[in-house]
Amino acid sequence: MPIRKRASKKALSGYTYQVYFPYVDSMGVRREYIKGGFKTKKEATTHEAIKRNELVEYGDVYAKVDITFNDVFEEYMEVEGKIKYARSTYQYYMYSYKQFIKSTIGNRKILTLKYRDIQKFFNNLDVGVSTGKNIKKVFNVTFNYAIKNGYVRESPMGYVKLQLKLKETENKKITTITKEQLDQIIEKVLIVDKFAPDFDYTQFNYYSYAVALFIGWYTGLRVSETFGLEKKDFDFDNNIIHIQRRLEYHGVKKKELYTTEKLKTAKSKADIPMVSKLKEGMLRWFQKNPYDYVICDIYGKLIHPSSFNMRINNVSKELGIDFHYHCLRHSFTSNLINHDVKPNVTMELVRHSDIKTTLGVYTHIKETEKVDVLEDVFGKEGL
Repeated sequence: MPIRKRASKKALSGYTYQVYFPYVDSMGVRREYIKGGFKTKKEATTHEAIKRNELVEYGDVYAKVDITFNDVFEEYMEVEGKIKYARSTYQYYMYSYKQFIKSTIGNRKILTLKYRDIQKFFNNLDVGVSTGKNIKKVFNVTFNYAIKNGYVRESPMGYVKLQLKLKETENKKITTITKEQLDQIIEKVLIVDKFAPDFDYTQFNYYSYAVALFIGWYTGLRVSETFGLEKKDFDFDNNIIHIQRRLEYHGVKKKELYTTEKLKTAKSKADIPMVSKLKEGMLRWFQKNPYDYVICDIYGKLIHPSSFNMRINNVSKELGIDFHYHCLRHSFTSNLINHDVKPNVTMELVRHSDIKTTLGVYTHIKETEKVDVLEDVFGKEGL
């Protein structure tokens, strides 16, 4: 019987009604639908009819039939996203969602979104590969959350492929630089215009900029991690740097800057070795800088990376060097790999969660090194 009468101490009548029926879902799995607590048999019968109609229309019985993709994504970001993601990641997810999904396919009921619908959506996108990948991430997390909550049984995202071409701005490779090029940048960064309105303030800032570049070369830290460092993070006795916080600056004004212990990934939080040259430089800087923050202005306040980036970009252009701060992370990783450091050790030093990222994204091999390798292997062979 699909409608069962059940004794209940809480109900005034002494009993309630329960809806029960077995069925085979859209995946061919045998299931049972059970829901109780109905005060009258009529309420239970009406509910049963609704659920059986769902079974006919969708091939399954779900927790919520009318919930849209937008509803699920926004629920996910409220329940998990705010806790899981750093501010910058959270904002990027929300941007991708609002810009490309919310007013288009996002209005569809998530139950009705099949592979063909989503593949057509991606085929019609006029975006670059990196943007397309981020949009796909939004779909992946949304469907995974929907499965956990019984809104859908499966995700079609495993079948969806990105057929996108690199935009002109994406064709530009992230470069690495040499120590000589870095020294040129640092030397020019430290030069203060004699007409600067506050010479001492500007000079101290430029020293902080130089120290940030110095740290990036020897550690491969991200800019937010470098700008979030405090003096207490440097253990000169054991030659270790504790990476335990970063600067939150995306969408934040200078006077509202703050540090957070919510790093990019779980692997980001770590103790990393401090080489002797970096140690020597930091000891000298700490004699000049009396404040707790390592990268700060003359008043000990946090510096916004946008000001730093503006100065670095101008200097790099003057020198004809293609450079931005993240190049230091690529250079650090490539230097390790090119000096025969084992990939798993390199992965630990750069604090990646996946070795594929270390080898596939952050490793750059020079053309001359390719030639040298081939010569070593085949150069001694006869014709």
